[in-house]
Amino acid sequence: MVYAETSKGWELPVIDLTHPAFGFDIDKNELSEISRESLRWLKRYGHLPGLLRRLISSRLPMIERDNHHWGNGMSAYLQKLGPENLPKILSGIWSRRISRLIGAVCLRLRLRDMVKLSVEHLVKILPVTGNRPLCMVNIGGGTAADSLNTLLTLHRTFPSLLLKQRIAIYVLDTDTAAPLFGSRALAALMSNDGPLAGLRVSFHHITRDWNHPESLGMLLKHLREMKSVVMVSSEGALFEYGSDEVIIANLAMLRDHSPPETIIIGSVIQRFEDADPNLILLQSITEMPIRFMGLNMFEQLAGQTGWSMAASPLENPFFHVVCLTKR
Repeated sequence: MVYAETSKGWELPVIDLTHPAFGFDIDKNELSEISRESLRWLKRYGHLPGLLRRLISSRLPMIERDNHHWGNGMSAYLQKLGPENLPKILSGIWSRRISRLIGAVCLRLRLRDMVKLSVEHLVKILPVTGNRPLCMVNIGGGTAADSLNTLLTLHRTFPSLLLKQRIAIYVLDTDTAAPLFGSRALAALMSNDGPLAGLRVSFHHITRDWNHPESLGMLLKHLREMKSVVMVSSEGALFEYGSDEVIIANLAMLRDHSPPETIIIGSVIQRFEDADPNLILLQSITEMPIRFMGLNMFEQLAGQTGWSMAASPLENPFFHVVCLTKR
């Protein structure tokens, strides 16, 4: 297992879905039981006085919130580690409990599905695009765990595909701690004995708020001038929190300034009527500004900007994971 250091000096495992320690499979019956148990726990938590809840959350990095009132990139990463991979500093009863609840389980499923769709489409695109650089643009990317695991899975499954490829990961995020960890994780993965050793991969953090898509347009123009192959991803970010206007503006920018074969992989929250009760209760307790958008509404927004579904979405009780291509 590979490790990297956080901005707080914690040494964390680097999530590698090709490593047995991060193997994860669960059936619908297990997921339903986890959901029921999580709901019982969350109801008890919700009945605690607000001051006590804030005190608990302030001492638990796994549910730490940023200035925008939703979980930050590092807290999401910690939940994706799974209970068996938590470092000693996070081995308390509360942290282990949170890592077993339906929210953390669904984050792990979402990461797995993001990577699955990304790999499926890159395997089709890269062999016919020659030696053009591969640029992975991660909107609200945090640690870029989906981008890193896409490379890990591609390199493990198709070892020759990336050997001559120049690869750049661009994380567009207002956060700094999560992208810093992501860059250190990449360095550890590319070390002499790391699973990405020998590849040419660079990591770039661009401080960017998706409410202002102009900087995205500037980056895309640059990548187009480089004749790059572009894959865009947004896990737990733009399509889960952005307004209609912001999503449309970003998709329009991507349509106008990205190469024809560009794909977008992203996560969309289930509509309110279909959402897991845990997510509804969690939104009520924490006032997280999430959007219960649902697949139909998202397809309408994407269609307005010239994007369409490239495949059936992958689903868990919280999210749809979708892939868009240009019409």
